[in-house]
Parts: sequence; structure tokens; C-alpha cells
Amino acid sequence: MTILLTGVTGTVGAFLSRRLSEEDLSVQAMTRSAETSRFPKNFQVVKGDFSELMSLRSAMEGVSTLFLLNAVRPDEFHQAITAANAANEAGVKSVVYLSVMNAEKFVNVSHFAAKVATERAIRSLGFSGTILRTNYFMQNDLNALPFWLSIVCTLWQLVLTASRWWMSEILQTLRRSNLLDSSAESDWDLLSVIIWLVLM
Repeated sequence: MTILLTGVTGTVGAFLSRRLSEEDLSVQAMTRSAETSRFPKNFQVVKGDFSELMSLRSAMEGVSTLFLLNAVRPDEFHQAITAANAANEAGVKSVVYLSVMNAEKFVNVSHFAAKVATERAIRSLGFSGTILRTNYFMQNDLNALPFWLSIVCTLWQLVLTASRWWMSEILQTLRRSNLLDSSAESDWDLLSVIIWLVLM
């Protein structure tokens, strides 16, 4: 039995690759950049692209089980159905497809509609296997955490800069109104002004 993994360079695919590498299985990893990608030593790396039918047909040769995971993009359904047809032509027996939870309830969303259509195609082609309807992955947020932290830090710097300018304007106004000593320059003075404004 030979398993072909697609989407192996993503979060789910990388985790699945590590897990399957611990088993005594024949596993192939499909990637567009077979020369530069790194996978477990017991994996066979095959070159394949969802947008190139001939490369899919070549990757499917001798495969018994396909793990189908393709990216969320405008041609998501086209890629998935092309892969399913190539698998059917190659005699693949089983497909494990990564879909999404409650896909049929939100067919007005193109990503969900693509998943529903792909599920139906897999069933109509007569594959055995499993359709995984997963929920949201927390790892997506963890991977994006550095980016969002940088955004928050940048915004905080802008807020601090704007607030110091605003407080400077308030101090000038208070000085002109003789409500504040003209020598008040320190952060403690700024703090006292803030407290005074809050209490007013």
C-alpha cells in the first residue's frame, strides 16, 4: 500500500508527515519543488502540481491511498476535482479528503462551496475513504502571532506618539489659561494633568 500526501508543506501536512514517518508505510510526498523540499528520509518525494494534470497523473502512479489537501484559492475546486480525476484514472482506491465543518450550511461562501462539491465528486467517483470535516485550527493563530504582535506594537507606538502630542497641546492650553505652572515639563506633570482631567 502506497500513500500519497498532498499539501505536505503546510501546517496539517507537516504534522501528518511527521506522524506517518513513525510507521512502517510506503509514503510519497507530492510537492512542486521536489529538489529543495525536505521530508522524512523514509518518504519518496514526487513532483506534482495541482494546476498541471500530467504531473498529477505521474504522481498518482502506483498509489493506493490519496490524502487530498489543496489550498484555499479561487480555483480550489478545479484543483481538487483535477486531482480526484487523476486519482481515479490511476486506480487509486481510497481518498482521505480534508474538508471543513458544516460545509453544506455555508455554500454561499466560495471556500465552503468548493469543499461540498469536492466531497460529492469523491463519492460519485466511487472512492472508499474518509472525509474529514475539521473545525478551526488554533495553530493558524499561533503561526500568525508574531505578525499580529508587530502590528500591535506599531499601533501602540503611534498611540504613544499621538498622546504625547495631545498632552503637549493640553499643557500649552492650560498654561495659556494660567491653570498650570509654566515650568511644568516632567512626566509627573503630564500624569498630574491626566489625573486632573479624569477627576474633573
